[in-house]
Amino acid sequence: MRRVYLIPFPYQTFMRLSPAILVISLCLLALSSPAGAAVVARDMRVEPAGDLLKAGDPVNLTALAEIIPSGASTFSESHTLSFSSGLSNARWEIIVTVDGKQAAVIRKDGPRVFLNGYLLSYPTTRDVGLVIGLRGDTPPDLPDEKVILLEWEELNAGGEAVTGSVYQVSRATGPLSPTGPSPSQPTITTYPSGPAPTEIPFPTVSLLLALCLFPAGAVFRKWWG
Repeated sequence: MRRVYLIPFPYQTFMRLSPAILVISLCLLALSSPAGAAVVARDMRVEPAGDLLKAGDPVNLTALAEIIPSGASTFSESHTLSFSSGLSNARWEIIVTVDGKQAAVIRKDGPRVFLNGYLLSYPTTRDVGLVIGLRGDTPPDLPDEKVILLEWEELNAGGEAVTGSVYQVSRATGPLSPTGPSPSQPTITTYPSGPAPTEIPFPTVSLLLALCLFPAGAVFRKWWG
């Protein structure tokens, strides 16, 4: 008769180790979570080109932007690229280009435009860019000292802004000086400050690994002790 040898499964040992395994798995998942792509402005032109804008001034903005991928594709299909403007009667034309050729055109009137991620998601071997056209008027009431001409940000699947993805172009508002404004470039603000979206700071990695290894080490000491 052939003998069958059964290897006993250390159920109790596994139950002791399971919390540590779970913690380590969650931490590794957090460290490997994909970051957002970088949408980098390559050219920005605003008319009129002066320092200040008066109420009711017509504004014409054009911009070129490049999608810098951070993962297996140029942009996450589950994310959204949001555009907004503080101009009145905003009229948008956003063209998606792939390898220099037109791939999609979005035309819309209003303060906000949302670009679905699948329109920007391609293999990283492709060059994906944006041609942004915006027309509108400076608000008649001018409630603030500046008006946001253009702002974009990447939103994750939960509708939250991806860290480091916000890009903003603004102009000062108010009365013109007697001599008139001197020509200048629009104010461009990129925030929040910190590492690029594709980077994880070393202290953050060390802290996460410490949190992962502490419960695991406690379990191992208890088991082997």
